[in-house]
Amino acid sequence: RMRPVWTPGGPPPPGWREFFAIPVTWRQISEPNDPVWWVDLLTPRQFREGFGSHTPLLSGQARVVRYHPHWERAFALMKEMMLGQMALSRLVSDELKSAKSCADLYELLQRDFWVMTYCFSASRRGHVLEGTRLVQEVREPEGFEFSIRTPGTPARWSDYNTELK
Repeated sequence: RMRPVWTPGGPPPPGWREFFAIPVTWRQISEPNDPVWWVDLLTPRQFREGFGSHTPLLSGQARVVRYHPHWERAFALMKEMMLGQMALSRLVSDELKSAKSCADLYELLQRDFWVMTYCFSASRRGHVLEGTRLVQEVREPEGFEFSIRTPGTPARWSDYNTELK
């Protein structure tokens, strides 16, 4: 039944919003306690303030059961990305390779920080979109929070909207 929609000379194919409306509707029906909405339909004030997801793998001394199994891989990726995204001295770069914990990273940098994963555009040659962020923050008195965050800012939303068109 969908064949007439995608044949040459037929109506244009559905856009990304129509495509994703199917799982959004299913999610709203199957799990009514989980809110699902289009973020670009927030009020202008809410949209400008930004929004996003925040998934801790380590929170203070607690390992988040659902996500901590990914910690070693994320930690190794963070160290690799720090070398390419931060201006580090040669000494810090060398010591970074042997870091095994959030405390080790904090000892090297003496501050909270984040690195960003890259998403290479499939529609705009050479364009890089902002991916998720790997974030490390001090959480007194219990230790550190190591999390994955996906920011939602108007500029990022616009960039991804252009990508999906």
